[in-house]
Amino acid sequence: MLSWDVLLAWNKLASRQSDTNNENEEEELRESLPDRYDSYGEYVGRWAPLHRDETRAQILQELMTSWDAPGVTLQSLAMSVTVTVFRQNTGDNVVRLMVKTNPETSERVELLPHELIVLSDIQSIHLASRGELCNEKRGMVGVVTNYQKGPYDMYQLQVDVSRNLYKEIGRPEMHLMRVPNNVSAIREFKALCTSHSLPLLNDILCTQKPRHKPLPPIQTMGLGKGFTDHVIKKFNK
Repeated sequence: MLSWDVLLAWNKLASRQSDTNNENEEEELRESLPDRYDSYGEYVGRWAPLHRDETRAQILQELMTSWDAPGVTLQSLAMSVTVTVFRQNTGDNVVRLMVKTNPETSERVELLPHELIVLSDIQSIHLASRGELCNEKRGMVGVVTNYQKGPYDMYQLQVDVSRNLYKEIGRPEMHLMRVPNNVSAIREFKALCTSHSLPLLNDILCTQKPRHKPLPPIQTMGLGKGFTDHVIKKFNK
């Protein structure tokens, strides 16, 4: 997800919507998902690409919706920030940045851990929203890992981004755009990636027979004949 150039995708979507002759574009067909999986690797391998594509579509939809809202200006959507490297080794191709807002725009910042943001320059954001961005890498998605208020009404964010994209387009002064309503998507993806530790994984994947003995017949549980007859009638309709 972090290696995805979000502005190029936004630019493509904006240019496609402005092209009235592109209404019959073919949709990509996907193979249907199986009912059972033989391993954790197969389970994640099937679901992760679907979750990634859904999250990307949500990000683009939020950007388009924010841009089309009445009274919105470029300056109100993209706030000026300063960017420095906070930590280099945070995972495969990931670098953690310290992002500080300008005190003049701090009142617009209401970010939570796991929230998504976009870092770029204001000119590229403007061109991408119009579908006029040239084919260069100009924007990166970041995941907020920490958020706190600093001195002089300045807000400080720790943000994970792609190391390769940051090397190409990162600079000390950038502009930040929020991507609201995507905290759940990040949490769901992390849950998917850590599902290997679930105690019931083998039962969920149907790779083994149930480890628990079947419950005895309800008539042998000593619940009373009247209650037993009621339960059998109620749940066997």
